[in-house]
Amino acid sequence: SLISSAEKPTFTFPAEVGTIRTGFDFVLGGQTCLVGDEALCKKGILNLYRPRQEGMVFSKKEFEILWSHCLEQYTTNMDSKANMLICESVGAVEEMRAQVHKKQRELLIELTFEQAGLSGFYSSPEALLALLACKKTRGLAFKSGAGSTEVIRAFDGHIIMTSSRPVCCLTGSLLSIQIIRLITDEGY
Repeated sequence: SLISSAEKPTFTFPAEVGTIRTGFDFVLGGQTCLVGDEALCKKGILNLYRPRQEGMVFSKKEFEILWSHCLEQYTTNMDSKANMLICESVGAVEEMRAQVHKKQRELLIELTFEQAGLSGFYSSPEALLALLACKKTRGLAFKSGAGSTEVIRAFDGHIIMTSSRPVCCLTGSLLSIQIIRLITDEGY
């Protein structure tokens, strides 16, 4: 996330939510879940979830926990007249997925206004924002992350959905697994 006057992200944290495993209730002193680095540090006693993968929310409950954590931890000092910009992935072009994205965006907006009390909300595809940052309104953007890789085409500041495609079988996490396998095979 980035505060408008900053040149680099103001805060980052892993998008992991950990819920307590049965039998370890006493360890967290009444807490039922942890988020981000705290969850990763105690992963031995937690069930870890990544509620959002490949641009889709897979677990509404864990996503609400993750987003609540983000808003509570990082927007407490913001002015109530502040606006929020969310970068989102383009995702696949199927009609069903577009409807799912709309519902998820509505959930995100609802949680933002209810919990943070911000006055404005703007959502834009991260590929388009990357092109605009390079002072381009048309071009091809290649976006790769842990769970998805996409090639996105933009023309005059708009995403051309018919020519934007996810790249199957090429994600950051799969590349990491392949590199580990190659290193292991070499005997390192």
